[in-house]
Amino acid sequence: MASIKYKVSIENPLKHQFRIQISFVPNTDKLMHISLPNWIPGSYMIRDFAKHVLELKAHDASGELAIETISKNRFAIRHNQQEVTVTYLYYAFDMSVRKAYLDQEFGFINPASALFCIDELKDQKCLVELEKSSNPIITNWQPASGLTGVEHNDSFAWGHYSAKNYLEFTDYPILFGELDIAEFEVANTPHFLVTVGQHFGDLQRAAKDLKPLCQYHIDMFAGLPKGVDKYLFLTMVTDSGFGGLEHLNSTALVCSRFDIVKQEQEIDDNYITFLSLCSHEYLHTWNVKRLKPKEFI
Repeated sequence: MASIKYKVSIENPLKHQFRIQISFVPNTDKLMHISLPNWIPGSYMIRDFAKHVLELKAHDASGELAIETISKNRFAIRHNQQEVTVTYLYYAFDMSVRKAYLDQEFGFINPASALFCIDELKDQKCLVELEKSSNPIITNWQPASGLTGVEHNDSFAWGHYSAKNYLEFTDYPILFGELDIAEFEVANTPHFLVTVGQHFGDLQRAAKDLKPLCQYHIDMFAGLPKGVDKYLFLTMVTDSGFGGLEHLNSTALVCSRFDIVKQEQEIDDNYITFLSLCSHEYLHTWNVKRLKPKEFI
């Protein structure tokens, strides 16, 4: 069974635009449908993610294909039973963990908000390429994601990754920028505290203080969930932001530039709040991501 191929490119940081390309082989001679969710797990409000899609087009080897609008977030593609490529720009200017953001300082994508599902192929494997940009503004950027690397075991490399299906893919947010990374080990599993954006603290100290909090949760649940072979705290540092959203082996966070303290600095309320946010989202690795009511599933 052919995989669905996603390519995520940084088009223009100054215009807050990602370029997305999706290629797939139709499994029917009828119309194929693509859709974006209207809401996201962990943040239960209608978000209308599709309103940020620009210049939506589709083509195959024979040329451009017709796209019909079914609803505000769902489209039908007429095809010739050969590989279809969908391309579009995504306007990313929402400084939150729910959608996508891009400027000259860093970028972020929550896949559920920006990457179309191929409805008829939603259970197929997804291959994801994170394409390195030649834009001089972002020469030193790296990506960071909990996605599984293809032919590499690096969470911070440009190149190819994979997910078992679309639903799993939506649970791996992607951070871009000049990363500050502090690695620590808990339960023989690598954990990474990753930030983008300027902060004034010591990330190694924060990682050291996070370790016993993570260990507490692991002990309470008698081990990490099956399949969690790494964990990433993906953190966007802003002037005064705050928030978090849980995912399968990572969390997306927003914090203030002053929340992370220096090595010799006294612990203050802001730092305690940041650590508690990390702890809160880490707990969701079990409670909500794996343990949830049948009706909710």
